[in-house]
Amino acid sequence: MNGPKTLLIGLDGGTFTVLDALAAEGVIPNLAKLMRDGARGVLRSTVPPISAPAWATFQTGKHPGKHGLFNFFDLSEGGYRQSHDFRSSRVVNHSNIGSATLYDYLREGGRKVISVNVPLTYPTPEVEGCVVACWLTPPGSGAFTHPRELAAELPDYRIDQNFGEGMYAVTPRGKELDSDYLFDDLEDILRRRADAAEYLLTSKPWDLGLICFTETDRVHHYFWRAFDPARKGGGATAEHERERFRAFYRELDARVGRLMAAAGAAANTLVVSDHGFDSPPPRRYHLSHWMREQGWLTTRPATGAEGETGAEAPAAPSPAMQGSAFRAARAVWRALVPSALRERVYAGTGYAPQRLEVDWERTRAWSFGVNNNLGAVCVNVREEGTGCVEPGAETERLVDEIAEGLKRLTDPATGAPVVRQVMRREEVFAGPYVERFPHLLVLLDPGFEADVESGYALGPERIEAGPIYPNGRGNHRPEGICIAAGPDIVPGPKAEQSLASVMPTLLHLCGLAVPPDLDGAVMAEYLTPEALGRGAGAGEAAEHRFAEPSDEDVRLLQEKLKHLGYM
Repeated sequence: MNGPKTLLIGLDGGTFTVLDALAAEGVIPNLAKLMRDGARGVLRSTVPPISAPAWATFQTGKHPGKHGLFNFFDLSEGGYRQSHDFRSSRVVNHSNIGSATLYDYLREGGRKVISVNVPLTYPTPEVEGCVVACWLTPPGSGAFTHPRELAAELPDYRIDQNFGEGMYAVTPRGKELDSDYLFDDLEDILRRRADAAEYLLTSKPWDLGLICFTETDRVHHYFWRAFDPARKGGGATAEHERERFRAFYRELDARVGRLMAAAGAAANTLVVSDHGFDSPPPRRYHLSHWMREQGWLTTRPATGAEGETGAEAPAAPSPAMQGSAFRAARAVWRALVPSALRERVYAGTGYAPQRLEVDWERTRAWSFGVNNNLGAVCVNVREEGTGCVEPGAETERLVDEIAEGLKRLTDPATGAPVVRQVMRREEVFAGPYVERFPHLLVLLDPGFEADVESGYALGPERIEAGPIYPNGRGNHRPEGICIAAGPDIVPGPKAEQSLASVMPTLLHLCGLAVPPDLDGAVMAEYLTPEALGRGAGAGEAAEHRFAEPSDEDVRLLQEKLKHLGYM
């Protein structure tokens, strides 16, 4: 091993918006010292800024077009190729990463690694060292460590929260969660995760140590309201949540300090995140509703369970029911009254709303929400007995037609444009997996969420007035964090870097050659001349080794993500 050891601490969803504010309050002294005395800069996430593709980029140094992951759902052959099927698709794991990873290069280079909870490390990669798999490990799995017998040394470890009814990361409208229960649960997992990492760092040989805290992402999803300056006030309950938010970060900061002490003063330390966080948009623009108006998306009366997530409309709307006052009242009715109670009222009054579902045999294109104000459009290309649009020229004409229509969308209340940017997939991605991805990506004005976050739904109206998340949850944004300190690090503010640049930087710090086919480059601005001079130059691609999860593992993980709210 050339040079010092390197410890990387991942804060999933970590953002300077929170860290700077808590540092100013004196809540996080260890992280505050790192930010003040070390190097710091923005780490730009993937498109989309979602944990699965982002952590795959962290592992590979490549953007999604070269590793194949766009979301938590498998887009490959035999996975899901049509986005409307994503709720029944396979959830991605380490075996779905379509490129060699950091772990492969460390193994082939003879470097020892300790890895705890880095997302997409189930099934565990083959390494020289120790791996504790990520939160995407199927519930109840005993095969969450490498080597397998390592689990016996970590009897108190918890992989993740115990998800079940009423437990969500993406909280549905109308659901309220027990804040003390959640904070207690997350702090317990954080302590056990940090204990495991500290034990491994002080008892096993290592060159590179990796630990990721998923709990920061969960706290931001659940309780952004406890931090959001726009939601100050709210009485004793709100103040209690704000103090729990601070207490969580105090514990996290203390554990960061202990991990750095375990690594030793001679080690380099990097603190990174896969994406940032912010408040969600106040309104939702149902691109699916617009697609239906244009005739690209075709509906029919619901015949089964799928209609339960579709649009609700009266079977024969009267003129009064088409007016703005009725639409406003209906929006309030849907937002505040649980569906089960609505159904009982309907039954008592004789009103029979008609639920609609998409007629996929006749639908030429559809849209779905990706993340926050980023949406996507897919053309229903004919292939292997599915689809209705011919590949080639007909598909290209339809993509152009939809793109031009999107650019003309305006907010009826203000006349302002709704769409900031329409991007063909080839303009965003490069690599062997581009054709798996949606044909268009649509970036809306930040004031609008694009369809339903992380999924497909047939919108009942074009614009859904806010707040669309009245429980005050947070949502992703592309700007993550990179903080670094140590003998190989040059302190001070740094220019924005790509998340894809972390992997080649880690290889360089480990004295390993950097392969030439990466999208990221060594973050030279962060490194001293001495550290830059220790590089091993360019190298060859490694062999990606992985194990396939069982069908039962996949099923269990599907259920978990449904409870998380992602499916």
